[in-house]
Amino acid sequence: MPNLPKEKDCCGCAACVDSCPKKAISLKESKNGYFFPFVNEDLCINCKLCEKNCHILHQDELKRNDLAYEKPYAAWTLDDELIKHSASGGIFAQIAKDFLQNGGFVYGAALQDDSTVKHIEISSVEELRKLQNSKYQQSNASGIYTQVKKRLTEGYKVLFSGVPCQAGALYTFLHYNEALLKNLFVLEIVCHGVPTNHLSKLALKFTGAKKILKYRTKSKGWLEGNRITYEMPDGSILECTKRRKDFLFRSYLTMSNIRENCYTCKYARIDRVSDLTLCDFWEVNQKKFNHRDGISLVLVNSARGRTLFVDNPHIYKEQVSWEESIPQNQNLYMPTNRQLFKGCFKISKIMNYPDWLCKVIFQNGFENKYINKIFFILQSLFTYPLKKKQKKEQARKAHETLKMLKDFQ
Repeated sequence: MPNLPKEKDCCGCAACVDSCPKKAISLKESKNGYFFPFVNEDLCINCKLCEKNCHILHQDELKRNDLAYEKPYAAWTLDDELIKHSASGGIFAQIAKDFLQNGGFVYGAALQDDSTVKHIEISSVEELRKLQNSKYQQSNASGIYTQVKKRLTEGYKVLFSGVPCQAGALYTFLHYNEALLKNLFVLEIVCHGVPTNHLSKLALKFTGAKKILKYRTKSKGWLEGNRITYEMPDGSILECTKRRKDFLFRSYLTMSNIRENCYTCKYARIDRVSDLTLCDFWEVNQKKFNHRDGISLVLVNSARGRTLFVDNPHIYKEQVSWEESIPQNQNLYMPTNRQLFKGCFKISKIMNYPDWLCKVIFQNGFENKYINKIFFILQSLFTYPLKKKQKKEQARKAHETLKMLKDFQ
C-alpha cells in the first residue's frame, strides 16, 4: 500500500488520483465534507507513483521564485464586460482571453449545475465565463493534471489557474520536465483555506434554493460584493443583501470550517511557486486609484509572469510598495490562524437533519436579528483573547516578511 500523507497533512489536490496507472485511487468526501484520496487495495499494484507525484511528500523539490524578482502591482482589466463578471480586477479573465484567442487551452475551477466545483478545460472565449468569479469550496481536480500533461505533450500552450497547492501539485506531477514547461503558464489565486463542502449543501437546505449561481456579485459595487446569489426552484433569483444573514459567506469567514492542513499551509509564504499570484487589493488607497469595479493585487514572480502581465496592453497596472501589499493580505506570508472553534463537526451533524428542520433553524435562529446579536456578542467575548493574540502574531510575521523583502530588494 502507498504511504500517502495523513489526513492532517493532505490537501485533497487529487494529483495521486491522476498518477495511478490502475485507477486504484479515487477522490471521496469524508464525513466532515473534505476531499481525501481512497485507495482500492484490490487494484493497487504498489508502484508508488502516487507517492512520487505527491507534492506534500516532496516539498524540498519544489522550485520557488526568486524574491529579488517579485514585484507587486495594483491592476484591473480595461475590458468592462470581463471585469463585471470577475470577483475583483478581472486579471485572470483578461490573460485567459488573450490565451484563448491565440489557440491555447485554459484550466480553472468552474461552478457546476449541482453547486459543486470542478476543474475543467476550456478552449474558447465563449466558455470563459465558467471560470470567472470566486468559488468558496474546494474544486475537484481529478483528471485535470493528466489532461494538462496531454495538451503540453501535443505542443499546445496551457494556462493553468488554481489555488497554490494545486499549482504545486501540477509542477510535481510534471516533475519540472523542461520540454513540457516551456508551454506552461501557471497563475495562482491566494487561498484563505478550503472550507467543508457541507457549507454549500447546508446553504441550499437553509434557503430552499435550487443551486448557487454566484459566490460574489458586483450589483452594488466591488467593495460590497461579498454576497451569495442563488437560483430558487421557481426560477427567481435570491441575492443575500446582508452579509450577517448570509449563512454560507459568514460561515466561511469564521475560518473554523477549513481543512486541517490549511492551518499549516506550506504555500502561504512570500516566495511563491507560480508565475503570477492574484488576490483582492481590499486595503489599497481607493482615492489614489478611484476604481469602483474591482482592483487586484498581482505579484509578478517570474519572467514568464512578466510576459503574461506587464507586457499586456489590455490591463491597467501600477507598481505598488510591499508595505501596501503585505500587511493586509495575510496568506501571502503566513497560513490562516487556527480558530478557537472547529465548526465542521457540528455542521456534519446538522447535515443529517431533515430539510424542514434546517429551514426552521435558519429562519428562527440564524436570520433572527436578536438571536444573531446575542450570538455575535458571545462569540466576540469568547474569541477576543485569541483574536488579540492572532493580530500580534500577524503583525510580527508581516514585519519579518517586509524586512526580508527589503534585504532582497
